[in-house]
Amino acid sequence: MAVAAEVLADAGTDAPPENVLAQALGANRQLVRLVEELRAENARLREEAAQRDVELEQVKAALRVLQRMVFGRFSERSRPEAAGQLTSW
Repeated sequence: MAVAAEVLADAGTDAPPENVLAQALGANRQLVRLVEELRAENARLREEAAQRDVELEQVKAALRVLQRMVFGRFSERSRPEAAGQLTSW
């Protein structure tokens, strides 16, 4: 939109219609190139996001394994010996 407004402003009110048309067509080509670049960038960013999602799931799975190794399958509060210690007082 700004490019189109710029074309009209640059053309002036007394410019021949052919010049205004040529400038508008040039601006249109610029916008088409910009749209193509933005679409390519959008596709690239979506692919990066998808790769990060896969990596995040892998890290979460590894974290779950490590947590089970460190803390066991159950928390200390649910262990029978921990419960017995609390009630023996």
